[in-house]
Amino acid sequence: MKSFLPALTGLRFVAAFSVIISHSLLWVFRSDDHGPIFSFFSSLSALGMTLFFVLSGFVIHHNYSDIVGTKSGLRKFFVARFARLYPLYFLALATELVIRRPPVDDLIALPFYLTLTQTWLYLPILGKPLASQFGSMTSVSWSISTEVFFYLSFPALCLVLPRRLVPSIISFCALALAAVIIAGLYRAQLETFGLDTWGDLGGVWLTGFYRWLLYFSPYSRILEFILGVLVSALVQRTPKPITKMQALYLSVVAIAGTIALQWEMFEVHGSPWPLLVLHLNFGFAPFVAIMIFVCAKNQNALTRLLSVRPIVLLGEASYSMYLTHPIIVGVVQPHLKKHGAAELIQMLGCLAAIAGVSLLSWRLIEMPARRIIRRMLDDPYNASSRDRGLNHVSNSRGRVAHLPTERPVPAAQDRP
Repeated sequence: MKSFLPALTGLRFVAAFSVIISHSLLWVFRSDDHGPIFSFFSSLSALGMTLFFVLSGFVIHHNYSDIVGTKSGLRKFFVARFARLYPLYFLALATELVIRRPPVDDLIALPFYLTLTQTWLYLPILGKPLASQFGSMTSVSWSISTEVFFYLSFPALCLVLPRRLVPSIISFCALALAAVIIAGLYRAQLETFGLDTWGDLGGVWLTGFYRWLLYFSPYSRILEFILGVLVSALVQRTPKPITKMQALYLSVVAIAGTIALQWEMFEVHGSPWPLLVLHLNFGFAPFVAIMIFVCAKNQNALTRLLSVRPIVLLGEASYSMYLTHPIIVGVVQPHLKKHGAAELIQMLGCLAAIAGVSLLSWRLIEMPARRIIRRMLDDPYNASSRDRGLNHVSNSRGRVAHLPTERPVPAAQDRP
């Protein structure tokens, strides 16, 4: 495994927190009169998802690009991904089904959820799109299905990486933005296609074909994953760190650009076209890519902040945080009261509960399940060596020496 980059784990917390703060504001603050600040923060989930996908491409390439070219390496990659995602996902899905008790007819969608393919096609079932079939957990689990498609595509992506990365990244960003904007130009036609093919459900905004194609579908969101892969390859091929001044300029561009784009997209007076379509896909991706590059290539005030132990710890638990927060808020929501200042206290209480449950879930469920699955499916000798924290090497006299292993990249850093 490659060197540990704690700032990237910190960025994973930022991504998860962006989604959680967005959802929690919408679910907890049920007052009707909201201003532009509320709109700004309650719509951060679009930024969070782009950050997740670009960061996923970077980390997956950073950790696994050297091994997926071999049969054993490919096996290790898929075992690691399965052990990372599936145990907690399966538990969350089972919990959702027990709490919600969906009608028996809805269970026709269950095979797609068990195989994590629910976003791979647009398929309305009993008046609901496949990607949101069972309840609040499915409002976020769609991204895990989309990630699985990325993982299956990753080995092939490693075979076609360009040699000249900087012009390739610039060209790729321009083409991806153009593709998303062109899809926005044809929104009416795509919505008409959805209406004609699947009826009213396929033609409306929230549940329709157009939004699935640009926001949920892995076939369009893979653009963000590919950008992360390209940035990781650039970091590998430029071993020298960037200067502090370069890091400062790039950080200012990335942060200022992200804030400006978020404000223009979601402030209450509406946003100009084409920003309306770029919030669905790839709009934030270039700024996110710059920020990831800075975190990987320079130690500065920003990377030190993201590397603070509490933030890294929450980044480690971000998968639990991301996947369980709809269930936690769903349990407490019926007991919430609609009273001005009380809503803020309730909001802080929900965030504290989400953080606490997530840390427990990461420590007691995620980590043990990951070790067990890797021990069962990976090479037993290597698995046992990792668990003991030892490498076995022969010294010049033929004796076995026990050396501390290089610190591995925590699997929690591998997003989803």
